[in-house]
Amino acid sequence: MVRTLERRWEEALAAEARLREEHTRFLSREPIRLSPADREAIRRLSEDVPALWRADTTTCAERKEIARLLLERVEVTLQGESEKGDVTCVWVGGQRTRHPLVRSVRRTTQLAGHAELVGRIRALHGEGRRPPAITRALVAEGWRSAHGMPYRQSGVRSLMARMGLVPARLARPSAVVVRDEGEFTPTEIAARLNMPEVTVYTWIYKGRLAARRAEAADRSLWLLRLDDVERLLCQRGPGGRLPPRQAP
Repeated sequence: MVRTLERRWEEALAAEARLREEHTRFLSREPIRLSPADREAIRRLSEDVPALWRADTTTCAERKEIARLLLERVEVTLQGESEKGDVTCVWVGGQRTRHPLVRSVRRTTQLAGHAELVGRIRALHGEGRRPPAITRALVAEGWRSAHGMPYRQSGVRSLMARMGLVPARLARPSAVVVRDEGEFTPTEIAARLNMPEVTVYTWIYKGRLAARRAEAADRSLWLLRLDDVERLLCQRGPGGRLPPRQAP
């Protein structure tokens, strides 16, 4: 009898402890009761969302939450293959705000102002300016490359070489190597085909082009065949992407 009463007493104490824990958890999950002053402060903030957004006390996580609550959708419109476009934010309630978009593109010819850029370079060259001076003028006037960065002298000179305004850089004596007929360096191929030199190197490193190393006086060079690059260029699909490699 004593053992039975003792067991029931322990079970009652355990049940009471569980109820206290559940009550504590319930109170911790219960929303905080706002005072009239708190309600008035929230009302004032809701009337000036930009100030709330820019406030130093607003965290990045809170800004994301504000955007989720107020933004209905975002629409992106691009101007063809150029770097320009528009971002339209559709807010709850139907209001729309538009913002200009400038993205990176792969080639200079994709720039919306490519014709104007070429004309400006020709005009500066016609004034007798050399690539360093032309580069400084383009940077001062705010021209941007395909990647959205200020022009550098190497990029301007390469562009002028493709325009026929300056000769392509001749190989340095250390770059003179014995080569087979039809073999060229990536730099020479890029100049001949009017394509980015980095693309040629990327295709070499990814195994899409057969190339061999040739030792020069103080360094080694890649040599590859021009017709291999032309064949690969013809295989590119929309957006300049190459088809998947076939399994051997």
